[in-house]
Amino acid sequence: MVAVRAPSAQVEPRGPRKNARARAQRLLITAIGRYGIGPVIVGVTIFCAAISAAAAGMVADFVGHSILPHIYHGILIPAIAVPPMAALVVKLVQRLDRAERRISAALLSSESGFETLTRISPVGIFQTDANGSALFANHRCHEILGIDETRMLGAGWVQALHPDDRDRVLTEWQASVAVGLPFKAEYRFQRPDGSVVWVLGQAEAQRSDGGEIIGYFGTLTDITKNKENEKTLQRTNRALAVVSQCNEALVRITDESDLLSAICRIVVETGRYRMAWVGFAENDEDKSVRPAAMWGYDYGYLASIRLSWSESKRSGQGPAGIAIRSGRPYVVRDVVSDPIFVGFRNAALSRGYHSLIVMPLTNRSQVFGLMAIYSPDTHAFDDEEVGLLTTLADNLAYGITAIR
Repeated sequence: MVAVRAPSAQVEPRGPRKNARARAQRLLITAIGRYGIGPVIVGVTIFCAAISAAAAGMVADFVGHSILPHIYHGILIPAIAVPPMAALVVKLVQRLDRAERRISAALLSSESGFETLTRISPVGIFQTDANGSALFANHRCHEILGIDETRMLGAGWVQALHPDDRDRVLTEWQASVAVGLPFKAEYRFQRPDGSVVWVLGQAEAQRSDGGEIIGYFGTLTDITKNKENEKTLQRTNRALAVVSQCNEALVRITDESDLLSAICRIVVETGRYRMAWVGFAENDEDKSVRPAAMWGYDYGYLASIRLSWSESKRSGQGPAGIAIRSGRPYVVRDVVSDPIFVGFRNAALSRGYHSLIVMPLTNRSQVFGLMAIYSPDTHAFDDEEVGLLTTLADNLAYGITAIR
């Protein structure tokens, strides 16, 4: 005879939620049996209020307050009033404490990383308020502008803008702020020592949760070298065009006076120089230099100065006299600082001459004149430009000799 077993009852597995619910029920039944239903209801009510206080503490933390003090105050009473809940309260506090420590460590790491980034960054990093008043600038910003932090913050960066760029930059900045668009422009700062630095400035709006502009984050990149290289290339290309057009004039024009005037005009108009003139070395008693042709912004400059190529005369100690006597070009890269040009400095600066080159005109190893070119820029006439313009002077000397 075979025994038949009755099917056993299916035991439903308990998951984490059901286990927790069962423990809570047992805890509640035990508390009621020990303390009565009244104290337990009071304890549960107080515990719920504690949870609400904890939530309020968390919200307060987001506006700059610590979480745990609020939570401790909120859960202290139920922990005392209802001892069975003490273990649960302790665990809650421990978990929240660990969470706050992790958040604090993450914030410290983030702040440290940002500080390191701004310190080692090769570009300037800055922050402004919604009106453009500087709130923060890293060390690279101070290096670029050549001023310390106290002078840059607020409206200090505006005062450091180059006078020729200030109105344009402020107009473009205000236009960007008005519509909330990114700001991007190339402009100059003038350092306290008088030097000029070109920068690429970029900034984007920082907005609140409601979309309101509350400030700007931006960068400053030093592009001075790029601008200098660009300017040098432009001058070289213009010098090449000057030489080419002057060579055409040398072939086409057969009158000496017309040729000299045409050459000076091409130099100024095509080369964008301030003024150019050609003169001849006289063999009179004073060894004077006689201007024969001129084009550009003279405004009585040649008439106001006396030129000689005599070594014994003061008027012969300038660039013209040196070039004629030596037979080599003489370059004044900065009218303000060149000691040789001191006797002509005021007259030159008042007419916008900031650098110049004087080149001898030579015939069979004998210097018979000069050609002088004045630039509105300081530190013009680099080696390549000097080489091209010297070729022009040699071609002009050959053309004059051929006409004569």
